[in-house]
Amino acid sequence: MKLNKILLLGLAILIGAGLIYAVMKVPKTLFDAKATARAYETQKTENTSMNNPGFKLFRSGSMGSGDVLIELTPKEVKDGKLVIKFAINTHSVNLSRFNLKEIATLKYEEKTLKPITADRLSGHHSSGVFVFDVGKKINSFRIKIKGIPKNIERVFTWNSG
Repeated sequence: MKLNKILLLGLAILIGAGLIYAVMKVPKTLFDAKATARAYETQKTENTSMNNPGFKLFRSGSMGSGDVLIELTPKEVKDGKLVIKFAINTHSVNLSRFNLKEIATLKYEEKTLKPITADRLSGHHSSGVFVFDVGKKINSFRIKIKGIPKNIERVFTWNSG
């Protein structure tokens, strides 16, 4: 009986030491939300459409405290309508108070337009589309979104041939 207690105590000590060693070896960035947000924010652009390589995803912001990450990808111009896909995410800002139909504008060829439709934002994670009536195919344009923290004015620009 005494030998069993000694073996169990030894086993418990080994398991405890192994757990402490494992926790000490886990990279602190795994638990560091700010480091994760910074790494995510540095990835500003990437190609997302094989059909239309001129339309790239653009990111602005981060998931850090008080900030909002906005990702926009122009999807297509169909029947004179420019469709923009969005993903807007945050950990700390309620998105439902923002209306993309009011705060987003498109500028191209000296024209400035508001979206004709826009999916509603809600909670902390929203995605959907907003649409501009451009009347024709366009390749170069700028979208501004105003009022979403931390960058009060965000500008996304696409220039393609």
